[in-house]
Amino acid sequence: EYFSKWLYFVPYMQSVEDEKEFLKDTLSVPYASRDIVFVIEYEGVFSGLIGFVNTNRQSNKTEIGYWLLPEHQGKGTITKAVKHLTHWAFTEWGMNRVKIQCAVGNEESNKVPQRLGFTKEGIEREGQYLPSGEYVDLCFYSLLKREMIK
Repeated sequence: EYFSKWLYFVPYMQSVEDEKEFLKDTLSVPYASRDIVFVIEYEGVFSGLIGFVNTNRQSNKTEIGYWLLPEHQGKGTITKAVKHLTHWAFTEWGMNRVKIQCAVGNEESNKVPQRLGFTKEGIEREGQYLPSGEYVDLCFYSLLKREMIK
């Protein structure tokens, strides 16, 4: 219920079969086009996911998406993970731009790019449809390679 407030795909993941179908669909995408997703563990326990989505190799830009279970929030885990992935995207993967988008009302999620020096570029009005049947505005943040986090 917590995640359905912010993530559109939650209602579609109601059973193990739903999750298997999701994985099957994900793995059917050609390898070079796939999103890269990492599991986040805190003290050996599954805590959430983070990864690169909507990557455009021709323009050397990518987006980082993340979510963390409520009981694991507030410990700096996501901030640290985003910092590492951003650094890796610039130094190892050759990206020039990393973007993060967050629902306007999701204050905790919006704090992550703000803490890491990303520039708030603007708001996409009604940019995401939620399971509740409403649209929410999205904040867009970016960091360029020349502005890289030290």
